[in-house]
Amino acid sequence: MSKLTGITVEPGIVSGKVIIVEDVFFDINSNSIDAASTWKEYQRLDIAIETSKRELRVIQDNREFSISLGDEAILEAQIMMLEDPYFIGDIREVIDQKKTAEYAVNFVKDALTASFDTIDDAYLRARRNDVIDLTERIIANLLDTPRVDLSLLNSDTIIIAKELPPSITASLDKKFVKGVVLESGAKHSHTGLLLMSKGIPALFNVEDAIHHARNHNFAILNSHESIINFAPTKEELEAVTLVEEDDDDSDIDLTKETYSKDHVKIKVSANVSIQSSVEEALRYKAEGVGLMRTEFMYMDHDDFPKESDENRVYESVVKSLEDVTFRLLDIGGDKFLPYHPKELLDEINPALGTRGVRFLKLYEQTLRQQIRAIIRASRFGTVKIMVPMVTSVEEFLWIQNILREEEIHLRMTEQKIPLGAMIETPASAIHVDSFAKYADFLSIGTNDLTQFLLAFDRTSPNFDTLAQSMHPSIFKVIRNVVISGKKHNIPVSICGVLAQNIEAIPILLGLGIRHISIDPNKMVEVKSKISQLKIKQLRRLRPLINHIETEEEILSVARRLNQST
Repeated sequence: MSKLTGITVEPGIVSGKVIIVEDVFFDINSNSIDAASTWKEYQRLDIAIETSKRELRVIQDNREFSISLGDEAILEAQIMMLEDPYFIGDIREVIDQKKTAEYAVNFVKDALTASFDTIDDAYLRARRNDVIDLTERIIANLLDTPRVDLSLLNSDTIIIAKELPPSITASLDKKFVKGVVLESGAKHSHTGLLLMSKGIPALFNVEDAIHHARNHNFAILNSHESIINFAPTKEELEAVTLVEEDDDDSDIDLTKETYSKDHVKIKVSANVSIQSSVEEALRYKAEGVGLMRTEFMYMDHDDFPKESDENRVYESVVKSLEDVTFRLLDIGGDKFLPYHPKELLDEINPALGTRGVRFLKLYEQTLRQQIRAIIRASRFGTVKIMVPMVTSVEEFLWIQNILREEEIHLRMTEQKIPLGAMIETPASAIHVDSFAKYADFLSIGTNDLTQFLLAFDRTSPNFDTLAQSMHPSIFKVIRNVVISGKKHNIPVSICGVLAQNIEAIPILLGLGIRHISIDPNKMVEVKSKISQLKIKQLRRLRPLINHIETEEEILSVARRLNQST
């Protein structure tokens, strides 16, 4: 079959050469060799090591380390390991036992990783991943098995894979990665959300995509219609090229501030996770950053980053966008660190496990270091901090106390950094009035709020329709949060997929939302929509919200309000 279908994650029509990313299973010969052949195995090993070194040097030369500050150190450490006489000596000793070079490398890999598994120290445990990555590179070169390195892409590409972890997805460069097709995945998993935020057209749950794809052949991804075409004609490719040129918005003319049709100011900020999204936020004239996802910097390191590295990244973002709201490290769920604490990896239900503030309570020094790095960055612009996955006032006050202690420690108490609570759990939604007494602002995180209110796993493709839900309960919570914010005279913002849903925009504005944070590539559409709406008309929704019982009812009201503006 040349055409397959799936679930659209990010719409678009693109073409590019297929790159298949799949797990590599090496066929390693465990048979003994004759003694006379050992010198040939030495030669094969030497060639594979030199090839591996060259590959790592090429990656170093081609990578931009503006946000991935840990990558350079990882690559340098791997090169040093290739030059380590003890490491090479261990492999040669196994070859001396009449084994092939690939068997010897794999044997040393297993021995080293087994020893790391018994270590409690997170930094040393992180070396395990380096050993696996490096030794598999050597084995791939010994067996002449191709390894796909997404950092080396330099032409229009459509990635085909079974799945992609968030850490790899975060590093994809939209300049070359034109589309992503996965055999599995859920639209509102963090991988899906990252692809949406980058504006990379994507299709999930495409059955047997790897089987039907051919490396380096051209394909067309039309995720508007949920189709991947692995055998396009010349005419079809030319037509897609014209569509891509028409979609080029390099000449867009946006103003930084956004107003409704009746001149009500709506602040539209950007969600940011990596350097490319900072550049996109600037390009689309976002009013600062409403959600800085700091976890992706942690995921791009092989250990908890140094405070100086964190500060460098945060300062760069603040200098660029001036007004930045940092979400404290929000790890867990489907977001894991390469050095994730071993005892937390086996949680039966990670979405309800050690996430957000719960993780931070276990790693207070990591929290304090992050807060200090943010405080130092506040010298260069307006900075706010928000607490993820908070469920109790006690948790919030604990973070608040640490923030004030670190401000005193750094002698930066003249301008206290505002601290906000993320309303994304049922507990915080019900208890919102109490949070509003102590918080400097509230931020509604609709992705997790929707998941927990409607009791589903957003990493499961079975619930993609629920993840996109406009269930009345969600809007009732939003209205209550706005009321609490107004009562205590603190601002309320909203982020997540719902905040950039064009159908939901009039409802959110009608309920009193005046600050939204969205993915940069959605700025044009959302700002345009806001400029067409009259807030005075949308306010008529407020007295109706508590009487609406179904999703169809709320959509019907929204359509009527849209037509009347």
